[in-house]
Amino acid sequence: MPDSISERSVRYFTVSEAEAGQKLLACLKRRLGSDLPDALLHRIIRGGEVRVNGSRAQAFARLAAGDEVRVPPLRLDRTAQTAGGTVAPEEAGAAARNAPAEMLTAAGLYIVAETPEYLVINKPAAQPGSKQADSVSAILAVAFAGVEFTPTPAHRLDKATSGLILVGKTYRALRAAQDALREHSLGKDYLAWVEGDWPCSGPVDLYDLLEKQDTGGGREKVMTGAGKAALCTARPLLSRAGRTLLLIRLRTGRTHQIRVQLASRGHPIVGDAKYGGPGRDQAGRPPAQTGGQNMCLHAWRLILPYGQVFAAPPPWRGEFAVGSEILAAIA
Repeated sequence: MPDSISERSVRYFTVSEAEAGQKLLACLKRRLGSDLPDALLHRIIRGGEVRVNGSRAQAFARLAAGDEVRVPPLRLDRTAQTAGGTVAPEEAGAAARNAPAEMLTAAGLYIVAETPEYLVINKPAAQPGSKQADSVSAILAVAFAGVEFTPTPAHRLDKATSGLILVGKTYRALRAAQDALREHSLGKDYLAWVEGDWPCSGPVDLYDLLEKQDTGGGREKVMTGAGKAALCTARPLLSRAGRTLLLIRLRTGRTHQIRVQLASRGHPIVGDAKYGGPGRDQAGRPPAQTGGQNMCLHAWRLILPYGQVFAAPPPWRGEFAVGSEILAAIA
């Protein structure tokens, strides 16, 4: 029985199946709050104040389900920000368990599919420069506040890109998805309207070296010519009014890769102001050429290593609309 105020303030938690496989440092940050500095956590781990199954442990030791972790007195309360203000973690967790889909929908995210290990979320395009608080990760943290492992995106999309994001519901699933992405065994297909008539009638591989370059004023832009290898496969689906709808199979995952590779060949994505398309006006409205829509790049389909396929049609309207018959014909 504890014999001091300090010892009575010590907390214990048991590593769940959802958390298994995480490194001790990462698990503590998720449990205690990501705002705690790494230096503090390293110090209490090195000092033996954190124990795993009663013994000292290294910061990067991986935890197993059932491990008991002892944590010294720290600020352990985590709160979630909602439209109505700050709520207690217990209340936020109960609300998330009761209606996570409704909370995501209210934030503009839609659950396309759910498995025991994954969520597949369809995100809308957003204006570049949107606040970090509106990111997919931040929204998930609020919607699932209080759960053992906060569902975490396995990859990201540009803010101006709409479409599917694969979200790991457990650490093991998250890591498996990230490994599959690195090994190119997880397929990601995009649809894009580009300016001009595409010169090839069949699939063609696009290969470039890409790197970020300073364009002045604290701004960066991805350029071709040097840097890391980028590869994708482009296939034309149809042409309309001097524009081409392309199916893009992403082979690597570089920043702004599809946008830069297409623009560098004289076919910028419709509505992509950064890499060659017309930009928004002073009121922040999309260009008239896109019918008031955002950039016409959509992450359409995810193909998991074991054959599961998830897809969501693009939200484009008018002359940019893509009918179900076109999507159904894509092999």
